[in-house]
Amino acid sequence: MDSTKPLKKNADIKPAGQGAAWRGWFVIAAALAGLATCLYLYSFHLALLMGEIKGGLLCGAGNGLGCNSVSSSPYSSFLGLPLALWGAISYVVLVLLGVGSLIFKRDDGDVFLRWAFFLTVLALAVDLYLAHAMLFRIRAVCGLCLATYGINFAIFLGLVKSLWRPSGPRNPLRSIFPGRKDEQDNNYYYRNIIKGLLNGAMLL
Repeated sequence: MDSTKPLKKNADIKPAGQGAAWRGWFVIAAALAGLATCLYLYSFHLALLMGEIKGGLLCGAGNGLGCNSVSSSPYSSFLGLPLALWGAISYVVLVLLGVGSLIFKRDDGDVFLRWAFFLTVLALAVDLYLAHAMLFRIRAVCGLCLATYGINFAIFLGLVKSLWRPSGPRNPLRSIFPGRKDEQDNNYYYRNIIKGLLNGAMLL
C-alpha cells in the first residue's frame, strides 16, 4: 500500500506550462475582440480623413461625436500612425503569443504568457495616459476606446494570478526565442523553427 503513494504524488505533478492552455485560449479570444474594436476605431480615423462622419452605438450622442472627437485630436496618432492601428498591432502580437502558449503548453507556454502579461501592462500604462487626455484635454468620451481599456484589464486579470503564483518551475524569458537546445528533446530543431516563425510574425 505504501509503495503506491509516491506514484500517486508523481502523477499529480503537472509539467511546467501545462496550465497555460485555458489562459492561452482566453488571451486569443480577448485579443481578437480587441483587434476587431481597434479596426473599427481605425475606420473612424479613415472616415475623418475622407471628410466623413461615422456613427456608432458606443460612440456617444451626436452621431458618434465622442469617437470622432477623439479620432480627430492630436492624441490619436503616434509616429504618423493612428493609435487604433498601433492597438491592432499589439492585439495581433497578443494573439501570436497566445498561439505560442498553446503550441508549447507542456514546457514554454508560460513564457509566452509572461510576455503577453508584460505587453498588457505596457498597454494599460498607455491606456491611463490616453484616458487622462480623453477626459481632461479632449473632454470627450470614446466608448470604443473604453472597450479596449476593459479588454486590456481583463487580460491583465486573467494572467496576473497564475503568473504571480506559478504551479511549476519558471523557464527563462529567453525561452520564447529559438536557439535553446535541449539534449533530451529530439524535436528541438522543429521547435526552434516554430518559435522563429512566431517571433518573425510578431516583429513583422
